[in-house]
Amino acid sequence: MSDCLLQAKGLCMRFGGVIAIDGLNLSVKSGEIHGLIGPNGAGKTSFFNACSGRYPLCGGEILLQGQPISGLKPHQIAAKGLVRTFQHVTLFKGFSVLGNLMVGLHLSAGHRYLASLWRGKKQSEREAANRDKALEILEFIGLSQIAEQSAQTLPHGHQKMLGIGIALAAAPRLLLLDEPCAGMNSAEARQMIDLVRRIRQSGITLMLIEHNMQVVMDLCERITVLSFGQCIAQGTPQDVRANAQVRRAYLGSAGQEASDAA
Repeated sequence: MSDCLLQAKGLCMRFGGVIAIDGLNLSVKSGEIHGLIGPNGAGKTSFFNACSGRYPLCGGEILLQGQPISGLKPHQIAAKGLVRTFQHVTLFKGFSVLGNLMVGLHLSAGHRYLASLWRGKKQSEREAANRDKALEILEFIGLSQIAEQSAQTLPHGHQKMLGIGIALAAAPRLLLLDEPCAGMNSAEARQMIDLVRRIRQSGITLMLIEHNMQVVMDLCERITVLSFGQCIAQGTPQDVRANAQVRRAYLGSAGQEASDAA
């Protein structure tokens, strides 16, 4: 597939006797917003962990733009353009919003600690460039007005958006979002939806895990449904909504009622 950015072939992942992913085949097209849904324990986060190098595979392979990334370390995969977020955001809460993004830029640029201690001209220029870039990202995610605010004072929704901003500092080609709207009220969820759309418009492909079905149906061009580590459906939101197996496994056996609620 010439437009395939990410391809998983026959993925298997086990934890002792528990099979988290069972022979999974999945593809993500360049430029799309792709949803990954399924009941708890279906293998969604395990798939993200496999793609980002967090846990090793028991079998199969993962290709990013046709190149294998299975077996690489997380920072090596991130350097190739695949970056993920986590459901629970971890911030440097003693730092400002801007400071958190500056740390993200330092890590993505691979600056060495000893070199950073030497305050020469090049280092000063690098710091100024990082600050400008951090402010640009904050403007993009809608947090520029609180750049100097302490991260520990941020409401939940802003913490989630800052976490995505830190991920954007790594300049991803493919961004994996783990439940971006979890714990948000309706206003925060609308802001997150708008941000995800802006990220796609900027040229970044996205794949997201999300339990809010309205968000998934509104945002995603294609959806993959997992159950017990296997793909049981893949297609447009309309295809998934109409799939009887999906309704039984995830949306509920009530059928049309559950589908309409989605």
